[in-house]
Amino acid sequence: PSVMANFWISNARDRSGSVIDVQIDTASGLIVAVMPAREHGQQTGSGVDLGGDLLLPAAAEPHAHLDKVLTAEHVPNPKGDLMGAIEGWTSFFPSLTVADMVKRATQAVDELVASGVTSIRTHVNVHEGIDLAAMEALLQVRADVASRCDIQLVSLTGWVSGDNPTNLRLLRDSVAMDPSVIVGGCPHLDISSHKATDIALDLAGSTGRDIDLHTDENLNPHSEDLRYLAQRIIDTGYSGNAAASHCCSLGMQDVGRQHDTAALVAQAGISVIALPQTNLFLQSRDHEVAPPRGLTAVPALRRAGVNVAAGADNAAKEKAKADFKVATTRAKPRRSWSWPATSFPIRHGTRCRPTRAWRWGSNPEHSPSVSQQTWCRFEVPESPTQFRAATSIEGSGRPVDWSLKPRSGERSGSMEV
Repeated sequence: PSVMANFWISNARDRSGSVIDVQIDTASGLIVAVMPAREHGQQTGSGVDLGGDLLLPAAAEPHAHLDKVLTAEHVPNPKGDLMGAIEGWTSFFPSLTVADMVKRATQAVDELVASGVTSIRTHVNVHEGIDLAAMEALLQVRADVASRCDIQLVSLTGWVSGDNPTNLRLLRDSVAMDPSVIVGGCPHLDISSHKATDIALDLAGSTGRDIDLHTDENLNPHSEDLRYLAQRIIDTGYSGNAAASHCCSLGMQDVGRQHDTAALVAQAGISVIALPQTNLFLQSRDHEVAPPRGLTAVPALRRAGVNVAAGADNAAKEKAKADFKVATTRAKPRRSWSWPATSFPIRHGTRCRPTRAWRWGSNPEHSPSVSQQTWCRFEVPESPTQFRAATSIEGSGRPVDWSLKPRSGERSGSMEV
């Protein structure tokens, strides 16, 4: 057997404050050991000593729509609400091509990777009007960017519970396109949300797939598709991974109901993905007095032990029309840098992707070639006015210093060399 090549990250401080050494197998890119600093004897292989600086895993985006990114200029939403977004996007279908979706999605992935994101879950529209074109495009993008980013694809179907066999066929066909495609849908928008949930769960169970549904994206306290999904998972014994995104209506229910539903969700093992950027924008359009925030009941879910994540959802597309660069490449300088819902502990088996922070560099001397890899460490000062990162370029032994300073007139900082 071949000898494993090691890369060591030594004297790193994890989120608990402990100082650790991390051993990485360079062939697989996986963490193979995490231990208290200097308890493993003599190191073999190359590495970097962080000197007690904070070490965090790369960020992950748990809910994106890469087939729709960067289309805000082309898809107006005068209403500003969810249905206005859906209507605008539906009218845009005829102009879509696989090549266009590949180009925009690839650009969005590059923006995310440049911001330190190395894993993305994206929902992909598959229904009448667009058929399987978006899934075809995103499968291509996933293959093209595989060396720098892991992408999961969720088949986002249209209405399936009524008299529309086409959408149901497209959902099944899209899942059959690749063995890793996750079953998705929007039960709360369907004719029968319960029937739509059952269809999606049955398909996921019969094909051995995971499931991730847009759930209760409304402010109706009687909308309880999340609770129904949890009960059905418990009743059927579904064993795949399950996620529910948005879950806005839970935040409109009384505390007792929130507690009961959260306990059921925890029992079913469902992860809940909150999408504050989108829902703060889309919800409450018809509430002229004391508009609700439109967010799910995060405290109740966390108290119940539910795995809660947070995603961006939109990137300069028809819903929130967020400035993608502001949303993904700028961050406020803070004492503690974290992605509370999208970061994972440093542990055995975690895949390591070197951060290519040099993408921000404008100085040719500090811009290694694409083939060179960088490992980043961060020094967070007490005064949150300047952020510095020291980057060691693997193979060169030469450190490169970067600064993150707030630009005047902006709330957030941007990376500058």
